[in-house]
Amino acid sequence: MNSAKGTERKPLSYYLSLDYPITFYPEEVGGFTVMVKDLPGCMSQGETLEEAYEMIAEAKELWLEVAHEYGDPIPLPHTMATYSGKTMLRMPKYLHQRLAENAKKEGVSLNQYLVCLLSERNTIKTIENAEEFLADEERQSASEKELVYSAAESPATYAESSKEAPVS
Repeated sequence: MNSAKGTERKPLSYYLSLDYPITFYPEEVGGFTVMVKDLPGCMSQGETLEEAYEMIAEAKELWLEVAHEYGDPIPLPHTMATYSGKTMLRMPKYLHQRLAENAKKEGVSLNQYLVCLLSERNTIKTIENAEEFLADEERQSASEKELVYSAAESPATYAESSKEAPVS
């Protein structure tokens, strides 16, 4: 029995059957690094996506076997997380007062008012993140176009432009 949580440890086959998300990272020199973020330190590499997938499947299995054998805690995939919808929030008294007064003006409970404020702020943050992502994509696309243009120039044009460039 696991004394910390008062629950019995599940068999290794249970953990091996779980669907842990994996993340692939292309390397500049070729190939891929791949990891299971839910299992700290569980990572591998492969020259192709298929090879990287095979390597991380083996690494995940070994990670789980060793952790299970030594009685180490085995985290569940983050995709299995459940949320109750409840949270405890501490705040300064003056802020509590202002929020309660604003909720009363709006004719809603403090809880409903806080959910509304959090939802609005979360939406704004999501839009800001999307705009930042699109701007990064545009910058990357523009730099790729510059590289294609530079590569399309004739060697003579490149040689002439490099002669004219000031030396620092």
